Amino acid sequence: MRKQEIMKNISVLLVASSLTLLTACGGTQSTTTDEKQTTTNNRGRSNSEISATTNSTTGSRQSARQNEAAAAMASERAAEEQARMQRMYSDLDLDDGQISRFESEWKSAETAWKRSNRQKEMNNYERTELQDRIFRDILDDRQFEKYQKWARENARSGN
Repeated sequence: MRKQEIMKNISVLLVASSLTLLTACGGTQSTTTDEKQTTTNNRGRSNSEISATTNSTTGSRQSARQNEAAAAMASERAAEEQARMQRMYSDLDLDDGQISRFESEWKSAETAWKRSNRQKEMNNYERTELQDRIFRDILDDRQFEKYQKWARENARSGN
């Protein structure tokens, strides 16, 4: 009778351990399906070939997700920067001609910066210095003073 209790306890322990292991490994239906499909598609290949193929596929998926995330972040930053610039144009009472001239000169200055600094992003100080030079030629004295105050109040952190 004691032997039967021990066997029963061992059976329960094995089942619980198996379930815990499956849960911890994150075994899901899609993973099982992927593994079955990989096994079916890999008949006749060695384990190292199968492993390389699986790792390559997993790496490609992760890389694609990272690229998508980076693109989304870049898009979000661009939208934030565009909104920031629109606020600045409005706050400084720039007319369409001033806006057009600034955007043209800014785009040229950014391109030259990236070319001469090997794609390095400008920090806040460098960005402000460059904008100061561009605005000095575009704005009247009242607008330029307003711009300098606006730039101090709206300075971004980081970068």
